[in-house]
Amino acid sequence: MDERYLREKGYYHSPISLLIIIIISVFLAEALIMFILSFLHDITFHTYALLDATLLIITLSPILYFYGFRPLLIHIQERRRAEETTKIAYTELRQVFNIAADGIRLIDKESNIIRVNETFVRLSGFTKEELEGRKCYEVFPGLQCHTKRCSLRRVMSGEDYIEFEAERTRKDGVKIPCIVTAKPFRNPEGEIIGIVEDFKDITRIKMAEDGLKQSEEKLNAIISSISDYIFMLDKEFNITWANDILRQFFDCEIIGKKCYELFYTRYEPCDNQPCFVAKAFSEGKAYMQDLQIRVRDNIFYLQNVANVAIRDVNGEPTNVLVISRDITENKMLEQQLMQAQKMEAVGQLAGGIAHDFNNILTAIVGYAHLLQTELNKGDELQKYIDCILSSAKKAENLIRALLTFSRTQVVNTKPVNLNEIVTVLEKIFIRLIGEDIELSTLLSEEDLIIMADVTMIEQVIMNLVTNARDAMPNGGDLIIKTEPIYIDDDFSNTYGFGRTGKYAVLSVEDNGVGMDDETKERIFDPFFTTKEVGKGTGLGLAMVYGIVKQHNGFVNVYSELGKGTIFKIYLPLVKSEITRELQLDGVTYMGGNETIFVIEDDLQVRSLTKKILERAGYRVLEAGDGQEAVDIFSKRSSDIDLVILDVIMPKKTGKEVYEEIRKYKPDIRVLFTSGYTTDIVYKRGVEKDNKNFLLKPISPQLLLKKVRELIGKDVISRKI
Repeated sequence: MDERYLREKGYYHSPISLLIIIIISVFLAEALIMFILSFLHDITFHTYALLDATLLIITLSPILYFYGFRPLLIHIQERRRAEETTKIAYTELRQVFNIAADGIRLIDKESNIIRVNETFVRLSGFTKEELEGRKCYEVFPGLQCHTKRCSLRRVMSGEDYIEFEAERTRKDGVKIPCIVTAKPFRNPEGEIIGIVEDFKDITRIKMAEDGLKQSEEKLNAIISSISDYIFMLDKEFNITWANDILRQFFDCEIIGKKCYELFYTRYEPCDNQPCFVAKAFSEGKAYMQDLQIRVRDNIFYLQNVANVAIRDVNGEPTNVLVISRDITENKMLEQQLMQAQKMEAVGQLAGGIAHDFNNILTAIVGYAHLLQTELNKGDELQKYIDCILSSAKKAENLIRALLTFSRTQVVNTKPVNLNEIVTVLEKIFIRLIGEDIELSTLLSEEDLIIMADVTMIEQVIMNLVTNARDAMPNGGDLIIKTEPIYIDDDFSNTYGFGRTGKYAVLSVEDNGVGMDDETKERIFDPFFTTKEVGKGTGLGLAMVYGIVKQHNGFVNVYSELGKGTIFKIYLPLVKSEITRELQLDGVTYMGGNETIFVIEDDLQVRSLTKKILERAGYRVLEAGDGQEAVDIFSKRSSDIDLVILDVIMPKKTGKEVYEEIRKYKPDIRVLFTSGYTTDIVYKRGVEKDNKNFLLKPISPQLLLKKVRELIGKDVISRKI
């Protein structure tokens, strides 16, 4: 570096050229001196020699300084400057070497550690004194040592750069994950004399990766526990990611497929309808919608779908995250709720008119019975009275039907055999359906004991048989079948209804005209009918639905146009013995001279009741409201043997009257009556198990029978 510098500055001359310059300079200077001294004749040889030497020195000094001493001084100065620069550079390099974030060590060809930095000392756990001079494989070893993957061996074999990830063992035995980099270590001549190894401690990175992995596992666990279908779409509508629930649902590889291909079996984007995925991409907003999707086997599902745009660092939407929830069952529940609300609305209407309607029916039925007793058995007018009673019975059944499907009529249940109910009705079915329809009954061999109201179950079967008959105007086959079944979770998940347990199944099957899907959705709606005007009330199947629900059962219907219909009624089986009642039809009960107090706010019903009792031999007192009843009873309590008390009246309710009159006569016998629905009556203080209660309309025979039972003298006498 010094020689080049002097040459560039023009100060450098080679030794030969410098010798030639000096010789020539001496020769020329001596010639010049001799020429000058030739003019001095009177000097001695000693003086001549002294002058010659002096002049020669004076003449040669500038030349020697310029061509000899000056370059030498400059060379010395530059060398000192270079040494100082080298010292500074070495100090800086040593500081950089020691404070480097990575551990560094120099190794010679014999695997000896030449030098290490401070980071390597901390990383390995050894001191510098313990490290330098030791074999590299003895300190901070790894699995690569003594193998073909040894860094020194690979570099000496010709590799110029090596990088790999490995675990190294610290002095205390702790494993340190590192990224190891190795390069050749060369001398000034460029000869490889060893390697330089760099160790980057990635412990924190590994901890972060482990933490990220754990977070991903937690996130995957959370996503896996979510029953929603979650997937991600790119701008070409390709599915780039999906959770396990969605993969299992389709049971095929869905990554890379188009969303419209997978969910709608289409081969082009949904351009003919609003695509909220495209909107999420274009507008970057979240969208939510309810969709009907079609998957394998053309099965349709209702889904609530949320589309959320995922943005990059610049805020541009790059993907759309789709979260889809199956709401098929929820929609079914909503429809059931709407159905229940419809029934409740009609039930409120029915309950509101039930009181007045039952009072009217009580008067009609009562007076018709009285008129019937006045006529001879063969009288032609008996037919008219029979028509009146028949119409009244139909009206009574109609109001009961309204109250039943609206679930305002309380069910009087007891253990009954479903097979026996069908058997009893079979003869009626034959007359009901006509000769052009062939009836088959396939009853279970084992008894199917259910807790049911016999009358209501009979109404259910009669309505289903009537509907089946009307669905076969040109004749056909009608099959009534009973069988036991066990409903488990698989059944409930498949059909969407049913609680686990044993059930009796009543099937009514016809091969008539059948129904379309729209009709099936509305068959249980109150007042909905497909029959001609005047031929159907629209309450038959609504009543069936209400009765079955009151019996904790389920209704299912299968139907196709032109193929027929199957109604299946599921009723819970019970382990209980059947209770049978003794029938006492055709027997008339009447009394003697007991006094009965009739408390009724409806004038016609009160007059009728009084007339029936008086014709039966009883003495009758009457009152039109609660306060009047209390006033009369307070004066005549000792004469009164029985009170017939309407539950709901003006001024004082039946319960209030009952409590008041018991103050005068604690052991007084009371027969409660009402035209309101049983649920309202029970709320007004009448106990559910109270046997001294009659619901209007009440026939004269039933009234007299109950009166006789309460008075306690079971006298059977002439007809009234």
